[in-house]
Amino acid sequence: MIDERAGPSDGSDLGGALVRSLVLYSVAEAQAGHVRKIAVQARGKRFAVSDDGRGHSTGKTIDGTPYLSFIYEHLAYPFGLSAPGAVQLQGLGMSLINSLCEELLVQVRRGEQQASYRYAHGRLLQKTLEPAPGQASGNNLRGRLCAALAAHPIDEVVLGQWLEGLRPSLPGVCIRFNEEEPA
Repeated sequence: MIDERAGPSDGSDLGGALVRSLVLYSVAEAQAGHVRKIAVQARGKRFAVSDDGRGHSTGKTIDGTPYLSFIYEHLAYPFGLSAPGAVQLQGLGMSLINSLCEELLVQVRRGEQQASYRYAHGRLLQKTLEPAPGQASGNNLRGRLCAALAAHPIDEVVLGQWLEGLRPSLPGVCIRFNEEEPA
């Protein structure tokens, strides 16, 4: 039996699949008790997913590679290292998402640091690491789908229904969609 709740499987809603993938990272953090709010926006081929979770690690390195570079640029493995290090599944998923975007902005607040990584077509354009005001934490990803890969805009109706279906599994978590809670 085919489950059509996640949307079309013919590739016509690649953007919706990408957004759902990003939301599932926030859902995993919520299920671990670290997220109380998830906000999703989708208009045309633009999207944003943010949460108030722990945020990606901004100071961690893996085999000498900064963690954020490691997971969003994993398709560049082995990162020019003479002795390749570990491959991580999270890095594969986030790197694939990055490669499907014309532009992707990753903003992370964790502890006393705030990191911003700006990508175009999967390639890093700019990164900053600076002190973060206040104690808020979480991840905020915003992007635009690659026009050559995503022929259709994100199906907002299907995405809204999918988000609504998450509610029973996330008691106490506020899920907002396009600035409103799904009906």
